[in-house]
Amino acid sequence: MVHVPFTGSSGAFRELLPGRVQAAFVVLDTAVPHIQAGNLKLLAVADPRRNRQFPAVPTLDESYPGLGYDGIFGLVGPARMPAEIVQQLYTDIAGVLKDPAVHQQLERQHMDVLASTPADFAAAIRREIAHWRNAVKESGAQVS
Repeated sequence: MVHVPFTGSSGAFRELLPGRVQAAFVVLDTAVPHIQAGNLKLLAVADPRRNRQFPAVPTLDESYPGLGYDGIFGLVGPARMPAEIVQQLYTDIAGVLKDPAVHQQLERQHMDVLASTPADFAAAIRREIAHWRNAVKESGAQVS
């Protein structure tokens, strides 16, 4: 495969839908309308678990062990943000994520909702950095 960088899913769709590129990694929620219209076929999901809305679609890891990953979204702030502000933000956001309406909306966008602690989120970021640093090193990829 030849890597073709895009600045987002919309750029990828402009090339993917008419067939100028054969495959792309895009945010699932943005692809669903195209999948439902029959214009795209969902080949795999990158998450470590099969998607609840597409249970027949395999994960990348099922076909290519070690390739799948768990995409994470989170709120970050300045490195020296006071601990009491971090804790208050965590408390407020975790409360919002427990709201059934918010939870359902995020699930409709094909997201699993997890309100991890600030320490757990920081550890997840460190794991991701180490994982992708190693993946790039092993691949021999070079920035041009």
